[in-house]
Amino acid sequence: TGRVVLQPFVARQGRVEVVRAVSAMPLWKRFETELVPEWRHQCIAYKPLKRLAEQLVGREDGSALKKQETEQFLREMSGEMEKVSVLYMKHERKMCRFFCALEVKVEAFVHKVEAMKLQQGGEPRPSAVLEDPGNRQVVVAFMAFLVHIDALRSFALLNSIAVIKIGLQHCEQAVSSRVIDKLYEEPFYACLRLSSLVDEAQRLQLRLLRGCFGSAAYPPTPGGMFVPFLPPSSELSGAPHGGHGGRRA
Repeated sequence: TGRVVLQPFVARQGRVEVVRAVSAMPLWKRFETELVPEWRHQCIAYKPLKRLAEQLVGREDGSALKKQETEQFLREMSGEMEKVSVLYMKHERKMCRFFCALEVKVEAFVHKVEAMKLQQGGEPRPSAVLEDPGNRQVVVAFMAFLVHIDALRSFALLNSIAVIKIGLQHCEQAVSSRVIDKLYEEPFYACLRLSSLVDEAQRLQLRLLRGCFGSAAYPPTPGGMFVPFLPPSSELSGAPHGGHGGRRA
């Protein structure tokens, strides 16, 4: 459909909102099926970290060995989250640069269509607009941008879910709080620039559509192109407050 659909975490300011649902697909399988293949090596090592967390649960609190292993686990969790943020930030910056170039091309596209209107004495047919190879190239580039937004959103979301599941389902409370606090600090969880890119892309999309279809082009929903949704099956057993740039319902 050409829409980018974003899922913000169900949240309440300053606290965890618990979401309970039955998962239709294991999280590790979603990593394999939903992510860009080249990005999978940059994902959270979900299964090994989950096993490490479970090995610490229920052991004697006063054990010096347990404290040592707990700190080692937290270092590994921190390293994995930082690894995810490195790839996320790399592609977020790339998308910002791509958007700036795309914005210039869309403006040129719109001016070209305005010239066609003056020449023909009315709005040109969409097929006539897209006969121009340069115009088609702009539309294809915009669709590629939307695909990249959705891919990066999925990468950030699934890795955040992985950390949340490990922290809230497989760690003792004291360890869980440290895992989640670290997650709050990571760019891939906050997705702040991605959120603004979504808004800017929505505006650019409408400008592009009106160039093709004239005044008949309107956002497909009251909220525009980017529609929040609740996935049919969520792995979340709990979601910290915050992120994942998408519009709130």
